[in-house]
Amino acid sequence: MEISTLSERVKQRMIELGNLSEEDVVKRMKEIDPDVRISQPSFHKIKTGETLNPGCILVLSQALECDGLWLSKNKRVLSAKQKAAAVNLRRIWDAKKKGLNLTQESAANTCGWLSQGTVNQYLNAKIGLNVDAILKFAALLSVSPYEISHEIISELGDFTIKIQGQKDVVNEPVREYLLHGQDRAVQSEDGKILAKINSLDDRKRKELGRFIDFMIQDK
Repeated sequence: MEISTLSERVKQRMIELGNLSEEDVVKRMKEIDPDVRISQPSFHKIKTGETLNPGCILVLSQALECDGLWLSKNKRVLSAKQKAAAVNLRRIWDAKKKGLNLTQESAANTCGWLSQGTVNQYLNAKIGLNVDAILKFAALLSVSPYEISHEIISELGDFTIKIQGQKDVVNEPVREYLLHGQDRAVQSEDGKILAKINSLDDRKRKELGRFIDFMIQDK
């Protein structure tokens, strides 16, 4: 059955994430973006269909762990690279789940998702993989995030290739800047890297920070 309205899609994701309450969703949104303009009454209007085009759709999609395009449109539309990433993820999952003793439920717990339904939808290309989900699956499956999607990871900038496995490329102040927006005293001998970092929006900057954490961690 086609889920044709924003209200219906919001309700579906709330159920899939373990029957989230309106308060839960609002809390999640404020944790993601403390400046987001949302309250329980305003979210209730989104949920009931009174508000059809909320300005907080990106933060709402992150709170509901789903693709923003799907949430905001009548049909769930995955890009070609998201479809390819889902194929790669499914192949890696099927090859490694037994050896790693993984279930969709255990994967959801490890990745911080409230329901195995989220894992299932990523595996079956029902929701599109983003950088954050790819990094979580890569850590879970002990693979490089590039094995899941080189294209999506590279959206963070072509300089991500430089830092693959190289701990000395990005220093601690730059890492803090990426993760927490602490831009004081940020210095880097590589001006090109810093310039590209500064060109990213806050969401991609934080995603790049998580990517760096993943790539330079001690195995």
